[in-house]
Amino acid sequence: MDIFKRLAEYRTASERLTWTGTFRDYIDLLKNDPVPAMTAHSRVYDMIVSHGVEEQNGVKKYKFFENDIYGLDRTLERLVEEYFHSAARRLDVRKRILLLMGPVSGGKSTIVTLLKRGLEQYSRTERGAVFALQGCPMHEEPLHLVPSELRTEFEKELSVRIEGNLCPSCALRLRSEYGGDIERFPVERVFLSEDTRTGIGTFSPSDPKSQDIADLTGSIDFSTITEYGSESDPRAYRFDGELNKANRGLMEFQEMLKCDEKFLWNLLSLTQEGNFKAGRFALISADELIVAHTNESEYKTFIANKKNEALQSRMIVMPVPYNLRVSDEEKIYAKLIGQSDMSHIHIAPHALRAAAIFSILTRLKDSKKQGMDLVKKMRLYDGEEVEGFKDADLKEMQNEFNDEGMSGIDPRYVINRISSALIKQDQEYINALDVLRALKDGLDQHPSITKEERERYLGFISVARKEYDALAKKEVQKAFVYSFEESARTLFENYLDNIEAYCNWQKNQGSADRRIDGSRRAPYAFHRGADRHLRKREKSVPRRDPDPNLRVFAQRTQVRLQHARAPARGDREEAVCRSEGYRQDHHLHQDAGRKPAEAHQRGHQPPRRGARLHDRQRQRAAALRGELAEPLNTKARAARTCASAPNRTIAVRFLALRYERRRHYSRAQVDSPTRHLHDAPKYRKIALFAPCTMT
Repeated sequence: MDIFKRLAEYRTASERLTWTGTFRDYIDLLKNDPVPAMTAHSRVYDMIVSHGVEEQNGVKKYKFFENDIYGLDRTLERLVEEYFHSAARRLDVRKRILLLMGPVSGGKSTIVTLLKRGLEQYSRTERGAVFALQGCPMHEEPLHLVPSELRTEFEKELSVRIEGNLCPSCALRLRSEYGGDIERFPVERVFLSEDTRTGIGTFSPSDPKSQDIADLTGSIDFSTITEYGSESDPRAYRFDGELNKANRGLMEFQEMLKCDEKFLWNLLSLTQEGNFKAGRFALISADELIVAHTNESEYKTFIANKKNEALQSRMIVMPVPYNLRVSDEEKIYAKLIGQSDMSHIHIAPHALRAAAIFSILTRLKDSKKQGMDLVKKMRLYDGEEVEGFKDADLKEMQNEFNDEGMSGIDPRYVINRISSALIKQDQEYINALDVLRALKDGLDQHPSITKEERERYLGFISVARKEYDALAKKEVQKAFVYSFEESARTLFENYLDNIEAYCNWQKNQGSADRRIDGSRRAPYAFHRGADRHLRKREKSVPRRDPDPNLRVFAQRTQVRLQHARAPARGDREEAVCRSEGYRQDHHLHQDAGRKPAEAHQRGHQPPRRGARLHDRQRQRAAALRGELAEPLNTKARAARTCASAPNRTIAVRFLALRYERRRHYSRAQVDSPTRHLHDAPKYRKIALFAPCTMT
């Protein structure tokens, strides 16, 4: 990127935005679009809404704040709708001071800073253009030139509202320079900027003994008093107070309630009547939004003083609590660390989340709802599902305490401790334990934490550690599953190919001789490795008496696998027929060792499903009694061989081992050792996924 080229483009764009003309030209602009004549409150609201609004779970989310303010969606919705929107509609709310009240490091000053920066950028757009009288120290609205007798007609013609009078400086210029001809008075486009003190001002309290009211309303220029001869001459007065310079925009009143009372008296008439007193002049009109912020303790002291009732009635108090969502608190820490020069240090996953869990737990209050603790409440607030609680319970808990989030550990303290951990570590990384250890060490140094609160916060650190352990275990399990998913799938395909090849008396030259990564194995390497593994596992499984049901298990497994891998419809139908026949093997086996009378008393009768199926059932029963009968086909002979031969195949040994382990370690008493084989879902899971559990 060519830096100087970008500078030239920016300079050209700025020159293109400039506009100068007369009052007549300005009126022509308003005829086409009356938006430039909107009030300061309307401009702020229009700026916020222009970035977009989304509604999530019944709460409006304003995109203007989304990249800098986290977890205060409900507070911001109340701020915009109850104050800015109402003031933009010219309701009486616009005659109030907006007071943001909340704990330290809660985001109050960040909100005001965003509003000021937003106004600077918005004034450079076409819709946010601001026009003022050229040379006016208060960049006044040009419509103030219209005489009061003609304003009603102008308002109807232009669809605007005209409020306020000319400042003393512009009134003098209109008489002396233009002879009262308002049409020739020059008008220019101005750009709101805090640096140039155009439409944005900031007042910060200092020592009451040295700070003067002139910082708000301006002062007399003693160097020109001898030239003009009177203090009431506007040319001998400097309109450079914060109230003067913030006209048409916004003024921030930092730590308002820390100021001396004489600074607050000027706000009484400004808020109610839209004007203030300065020097030896009449009331000066001002159209500006006053935003102040203070802490909760100072506000309680302020309202306790009965002398402040007049000013208190002219305030709209907007509580700004701490964030109560863990995920948003984590974003706050990541944002602050990203703005530092320590971004090269690696922060382990969930390290910031562990700190966020600790912070949120200190801010929550115990709910009276049965079965609800702080951890469950924290998860509900963070959007997680908690068993036994619904969205209605969440809304009820959010409205349970009005002051929830107004106390607890502030983000500034957490960032200070994380910064300490980043600096002290010699390595280029930190983990969650380092962060929690730093938070614990800092509790002894915190000046405003009592002994009882310290013990309580130490318990929250332990809870945060447990939550981190649970997160770490979950992540490890996910990583294991994702890493071995492909390997397990390949092993499973090889397993099925070998079983199918063996049952068809064929030699598999494909997947059995191929490794998981796709490379070729040495001949029979797969079988040798699997055989060693099976021998080791089979020795570790204690076997009691020989289980004749294992033979049925192997036969049924082979048929199920044939059914799962059957490519054609005919094969599937045959496999289904086999499986239907094998469903009676368990009862046939139980009757095999009994006398005919006992079998007759049991009430078992072979099902009549056709001659072919009945013939196969008789031969299965005879095979189980040890009477060797000729199999109907090669596959049946293979199945019997798999179940009875000493050197069973690798696949069937896998399943046999799985069956033996389930049989030995089963704690439940069952009537039949093969009862689980008749449950189709369990049976399918054993038959098809047993090899994937091999370790």
